[in-house]
Amino acid sequence: MNEQTKLKAAVLGASGYTGAETVRLLAGHPRVDAVAATGNSLAGKALSEIFPHLAGPTDLPVVKAEDVDWTGIDVAFGCLPHGTSQDLIETLPDHVRVVDLSADYRLRDANLYAETYGRAHLNPARTAVVKYGLPEWRGDSLRGEALVACPGCYPTASLLALLPVVNLIDPDSVIIDAKSGVSGSGRGLKEGNLFSEAAEGSLAYGVGQHRHAPEIEQELNSQAGRNDIGVTFTPHLLPMVRGELVTCHVRGDADQIQTALEAKNANAPFITVLPAGSKAPDTKHVRGTNNCRIAVYPDRVQGRVVIVAVIDNLVKGSSGQAIQNLNLMMAEDQAVWRELWTGYLEFYESKVSDEVYESTFQRLLTDGPYEPSGLIAWEGDEALGLVHFMFHRHCWRVENVCYLQDLFARPAARGKGVGRALIEAVYAHADQSGCPVVYWNTADDNATARQLYDRIAHKTQFIKYLR
Repeated sequence: MNEQTKLKAAVLGASGYTGAETVRLLAGHPRVDAVAATGNSLAGKALSEIFPHLAGPTDLPVVKAEDVDWTGIDVAFGCLPHGTSQDLIETLPDHVRVVDLSADYRLRDANLYAETYGRAHLNPARTAVVKYGLPEWRGDSLRGEALVACPGCYPTASLLALLPVVNLIDPDSVIIDAKSGVSGSGRGLKEGNLFSEAAEGSLAYGVGQHRHAPEIEQELNSQAGRNDIGVTFTPHLLPMVRGELVTCHVRGDADQIQTALEAKNANAPFITVLPAGSKAPDTKHVRGTNNCRIAVYPDRVQGRVVIVAVIDNLVKGSSGQAIQNLNLMMAEDQAVWRELWTGYLEFYESKVSDEVYESTFQRLLTDGPYEPSGLIAWEGDEALGLVHFMFHRHCWRVENVCYLQDLFARPAARGKGVGRALIEAVYAHADQSGCPVVYWNTADDNATARQLYDRIAHKTQFIKYLR
């Protein structure tokens, strides 16, 4: 693609969560413009009437699919429900490339698709050859593809944890315990998603028959060169909006599994394999990002191993991964706009006022000798909220957000007390990156903050706010 050319994208089903997420993320893409948004039941409205956070440059009129002028569209993102997506995709002009976020092209066996989703596939020959778009595994094979099937959110987390080790584990003993926020069920009205039904409780659903299990088995068998691997997959609904956690129970050697995961993901920009013995990953650690964090633990029962993976179901589990796939289809670097993955999205409910964020941003601009392209921050929603605010209010991209928890694992911080470890870790990172530091705390006379400021003030900006 010519460096100066920007692709024109249509988002099919833009009135749903994944559709709106795709529109929002595309707003920052340097080489793609979202120019059409479909949503038949809400046609005639502006996207900002449905999702107020999309007001401004990202706003688009919602139209029916048949009213889109497809002659000017280069790529379509299929954000429609399973079964509905293929009905529209099969009618699109040949020149339109498609990334489909539904399940309609994930299963290569059309009979298995019909059995799993309750309807026949319109184009069995096509679904048999469509590439399965798990970017860390398909990579360059997606270049030039006309249609790519984006994996489901549960399969994404499960496969990133299991594919690198499928030949190191007992294939007859794979158990996946999965948990997701309610946005994974989509935006349609469902009784189980009502606040009074989902809040203050958790439940298993689709027990023994969830539709994502065949998708996971297909990819595990393909990687292992087998056809007999089956998984016990049980999803659970958690009373949170977004985030997904999978706990995989397998038989094998924890050290071998750790080594294999580290080797496979050494150069994967969005995958972090935590060092052995690390604190278990939390959905908060990836919320609003295209990242996946994986950790391996030996079980107390000899020969059993636990692999934990977390993603954001709406980003790495859907819209973010879809755009990552498009970048690969168009022969782009999959991390071409990795900086935007660190931004936070619509469901953020800030405990910090916009006024505080604005004053923080202004201090970043005026107090230092450079523009804030990165931050070092306490792990938590305040830092993500600031990144979100900076992008949406000022169109300012923060390319590097480094959390203190990650810094603690580095050699500079080992063998020291928490306060000293913080100082050493931040000092080392600030020395290398020149990133400003935003420090959120509850007490003005915090000794650690004072020492940290004294140590790094000459190197970088230091901004401290009280809660």
